[in-house]
Amino acid sequence: MGVSARLCGVPVVIWDKLDKPHGILDWFQIPLASLNIVISDAVSRKYPVWQRRLFSNRIHSIYDGVFLNHFADIPEARESLSLETSHVALAMIGSISERKAQDRLLRIVPELVKQCPNARIVLVGQPDSHSQKYYHTLPNLAHPGVIQAGFRRDMPAVMNSIDVLVILSRQEGMGLVIVEAMAAGKPVIGTRAGGIPEVVIDGETGYLVEGDDDQALLDRLIRLCQDAELRKQLGAAGRRRAETHFDRERQHRRVLSLMEELVEARR
Repeated sequence: MGVSARLCGVPVVIWDKLDKPHGILDWFQIPLASLNIVISDAVSRKYPVWQRRLFSNRIHSIYDGVFLNHFADIPEARESLSLETSHVALAMIGSISERKAQDRLLRIVPELVKQCPNARIVLVGQPDSHSQKYYHTLPNLAHPGVIQAGFRRDMPAVMNSIDVLVILSRQEGMGLVIVEAMAAGKPVIGTRAGGIPEVVIDGETGYLVEGDDDQALLDRLIRLCQDAELRKQLGAAGRRRAETHFDRERQHRRVLSLMEELVEARR
C-alpha cells in the first residue's frame, strides 16, 4: 500500500513501535515514508545508520501515552485477583511469550517467597497460539506464590490493585504497560532492553536490571516488597513523570501537528 501511495503522489506516514529488526524490510521503510514516527529512540536504532543520517528529518520520536484520568480514583480489584490485604502484588502484565520473558521472574519465585512470604506474583495475560510451548515450559507456575489471572479488560482497576509492575522483556519498543503503571502511581522494575530505560528512571520511578541478573532482580524485588513507603515514593515520582511526558492527548497533538505540517508542505 505504501508503494502504491507513493506512486500516486500520496504521502505515507508510518507509525513504528517495534525495536526488533525486520531484516531487509527495515532498509525500505524510511525511504518509503514521508513521515516515520517511532515510539522511542530505541526503535529508530534498528534502521541502517546511513538512513538515520540521510533521512533524519523524516524520523520523529514521540512516546506512546495514556489517558491519565483513566487511572485516577479507580476502585481496586484485588479480590478478583485473589489478593489478600497483606499480599504485596508483583505483577507481570502482557502476552505470555518468550519476548515478554515471564521465565525470568518465575525462576526466582521460591527464593523470593522464602524471603518475602507475603509476595505474590500476578501474571496477567495469556499465551497466544505461537507461545503455547513456551508457556508449558515456564517454571513454578503451580507455586502457591503465583497467581495466574489470565486475560483482563479492566486494566485501570488491575493497575490500581497491584503494588509493583515487573517488565523483564527481551525486546520492547517502549512498553505502554509501564506508563499505565506509572499513571496509577506504581513503581516499575524493568530490564535495560529496548525503550524501557527511556521510560523507567532507575532509582527514581523504579529500578532497571540486566535481563539475566537474577540476583539483582531478587534484590530489587525484596527491597520493594519490604518497604511500602519506598513503593509509595517511587510510584508518586512515576505519576509525575507520566503527567509530564506520557499524556496521550498531548502526544496525539504532536502527531497531528506533524501531519498538518506534511500537508502544508505539499500546497
